Amino acid sequence: MNLRKLAVMTCMLVASETSVTRLTANPPPNTDANPKLLLGTWKLVSGKYGDVQSTLPEAATTLRHITATHYTWLTYDKNGDVTRIGGGLYAFDGKTLETTLEYGVGADLKARKGKRQAYQCRIEGKTLYQSGALSTGLKLEEVWEFIEK
Repeated sequence: MNLRKLAVMTCMLVASETSVTRLTANPPPNTDANPKLLLGTWKLVSGKYGDVQSTLPEAATTLRHITATHYTWLTYDKNGDVTRIGGGLYAFDGKTLETTLEYGVGADLKARKGKRQAYQCRIEGKTLYQSGALSTGLKLEEVWEFIEK
Protein backbone atom coordinates (compact mmCIF):
# COMPACT_ATOMS: atom_id res chain seq x y z
CA MET A 1 0.00 0.00 0.00
CA ASN A 2 1.48 3.37 -0.90
CA LEU A 3 1.62 6.51 1.25
CA ARG A 4 -1.14 8.24 -0.73
CA LYS A 5 -3.60 5.42 0.02
CA LEU A 6 -2.62 5.46 3.70
CA ALA A 7 -3.09 9.23 3.87
CA VAL A 8 -6.56 8.94 2.30
CA MET A 9 -7.47 6.16 4.73
CA THR A 10 -6.28 8.29 7.65
CA CYS A 11 -8.39 11.25 6.51
CA MET A 12 -11.43 9.01 6.12
CA LEU A 13 -10.92 7.58 9.61
CA VAL A 14 -10.56 11.00 11.20
CA ALA A 15 -13.56 12.37 9.27
CA SER A 16 -15.72 9.41 10.31
CA GLU A 17 -15.21 10.29 13.95
CA THR A 18 -16.15 13.98 13.78
CA SER A 19 -19.14 13.38 16.04
CA VAL A 20 -16.77 12.57 18.91
CA THR A 21 -15.85 15.69 20.86
CA ARG A 22 -12.96 16.39 23.20
CA LEU A 23 -14.07 17.26 26.71
CA THR A 24 -12.64 20.66 27.48
CA ALA A 25 -15.42 22.48 29.31
CA ASN A 26 -15.63 21.69 33.02
CA PRO A 27 -13.34 18.65 33.07
CA PRO A 28 -13.56 16.44 36.16
CA PRO A 29 -11.13 17.29 38.98
CA ASN A 30 -8.93 14.29 38.15
CA THR A 31 -8.40 14.79 34.41
CA ASP A 32 -6.06 11.79 34.26
CA ALA A 33 -9.08 9.56 34.95
CA ASN A 34 -10.97 10.74 31.86
CA PRO A 35 -10.01 8.65 28.82
CA LYS A 36 -11.95 10.93 26.45
CA LEU A 37 -9.32 13.64 26.95
CA LEU A 38 -7.13 11.83 24.41
CA LEU A 39 -9.59 12.41 21.56
CA GLY A 40 -8.37 14.83 18.90
CA THR A 41 -5.09 15.78 17.26
CA TRP A 42 -1.75 15.96 19.08
CA LYS A 43 1.64 17.26 17.95
CA LEU A 44 4.91 15.76 19.19
CA VAL A 45 6.97 18.54 20.80
CA SER A 46 9.79 16.49 22.34
CA GLY A 47 10.97 12.94 22.60
CA LYS A 48 13.72 10.94 24.24
CA TYR A 49 14.43 7.47 22.85
CA GLY A 50 16.77 5.32 24.86
CA ASP A 51 19.16 7.89 26.31
CA VAL A 52 19.07 10.16 23.25
CA GLN A 53 17.05 13.36 23.06
CA SER A 54 15.40 13.49 19.63
CA THR A 55 15.75 16.45 17.27
CA LEU A 56 12.66 15.29 15.36
CA PRO A 57 10.51 18.35 16.10
CA GLU A 58 13.06 20.54 14.29
CA ALA A 59 13.53 18.20 11.31
CA ALA A 60 9.93 17.09 10.80
CA THR A 61 6.43 17.23 12.26
CA THR A 62 4.70 14.29 13.89
CA LEU A 63 0.94 14.35 14.47
CA ARG A 64 -1.25 11.81 16.22
CA HIS A 65 -4.98 11.65 15.48
CA ILE A 66 -7.06 9.82 18.08
CA THR A 67 -10.70 8.81 17.64
CA ALA A 68 -12.92 6.84 20.00
CA THR A 69 -11.46 3.53 18.81
CA HIS A 70 -8.36 4.11 16.66
CA TYR A 71 -5.19 6.14 16.49
CA THR A 72 -3.05 7.18 13.54
CA TRP A 73 0.25 9.00 13.67
CA LEU A 74 2.27 10.37 10.82
CA THR A 75 5.52 12.21 10.32
CA TYR A 76 6.06 14.64 7.48
CA ASP A 77 9.10 16.64 6.46
CA LYS A 78 9.45 20.38 5.76
CA ASN A 79 8.26 19.78 2.16
CA GLY A 80 5.03 18.17 3.40
CA ASP A 81 6.08 14.68 2.31
CA VAL A 82 4.94 11.90 4.65
CA THR A 83 7.94 9.84 5.71
CA ARG A 84 6.34 7.53 8.28
CA ILE A 85 2.81 6.57 9.22
CA GLY A 86 1.22 4.01 11.48
CA GLY A 87 -1.91 3.25 13.42
CA GLY A 88 -4.41 0.78 14.75
CA LEU A 89 -6.58 0.07 17.76
CA TYR A 90 -5.93 1.47 21.23
CA ALA A 91 -7.29 1.38 24.76
CA PHE A 92 -6.82 4.07 27.42
CA ASP A 93 -7.96 3.76 31.01
CA GLY A 94 -6.90 7.26 32.01
CA LYS A 95 -3.35 6.29 32.97
CA THR A 96 -2.19 3.48 30.69
CA LEU A 97 -2.32 3.74 26.91
CA GLU A 98 -2.18 0.39 25.11
CA THR A 99 -1.77 0.41 21.34
CA THR A 100 -1.54 -2.27 18.69
CA LEU A 101 0.10 -1.24 15.45
CA GLU A 102 -2.01 -2.68 12.62
CA TYR A 103 -0.52 -0.84 9.65
CA GLY A 104 2.37 1.43 8.90
CA VAL A 105 5.16 2.56 6.64
CA GLY A 106 8.66 2.88 8.06
CA ALA A 107 11.69 0.63 8.37
CA ASP A 108 11.36 0.17 12.14
CA LEU A 109 7.62 -0.60 12.20
CA LYS A 110 7.75 -4.20 11.00
CA ALA A 111 9.17 -5.38 14.34
CA ARG A 112 6.25 -3.77 16.24
CA LYS A 113 3.37 -4.66 13.91
CA GLY A 114 0.66 -6.66 15.69
CA LYS A 115 2.36 -6.33 19.08
CA ARG A 116 0.89 -4.57 22.08
CA GLN A 117 2.70 -1.44 23.26
CA ALA A 118 1.94 -0.05 26.72
CA TYR A 119 2.73 3.47 27.92
CA GLN A 120 2.10 5.40 31.10
CA CYS A 121 0.34 8.69 30.33
CA ARG A 122 -0.71 11.78 32.15
CA ILE A 123 -2.49 14.83 30.81
CA GLU A 124 -1.86 18.27 32.27
CA GLY A 125 -3.96 20.90 30.56
CA LYS A 126 -3.24 20.52 26.85
CA THR A 127 -0.02 18.54 27.33
CA LEU A 128 0.24 14.75 27.19
CA TYR A 129 3.25 13.09 28.81
CA GLN A 130 3.87 9.53 27.62
CA SER A 131 6.57 7.10 28.75
CA GLY A 132 7.24 3.40 28.51
CA ALA A 133 9.05 0.87 26.40
CA LEU A 134 8.28 -0.40 22.93
CA SER A 135 7.89 -4.15 22.39
CA THR A 136 11.42 -3.97 20.93
CA GLY A 137 12.72 -2.83 24.34
CA LEU A 138 13.45 0.78 23.35
CA LYS A 139 12.49 3.12 26.19
CA LEU A 140 10.79 6.37 25.28
CA GLU A 141 9.58 9.59 26.85
CA GLU A 142 7.40 11.84 24.69
CA VAL A 143 5.61 15.13 25.17
CA TRP A 144 2.62 15.93 22.95
CA GLU A 145 0.56 19.13 22.75
CA PHE A 146 -3.13 19.15 21.87
CA ILE A 147 -3.93 21.08 18.68
CA GLU A 148 -7.03 23.26 18.95
CA LYS A 149 -9.23 23.78 15.92
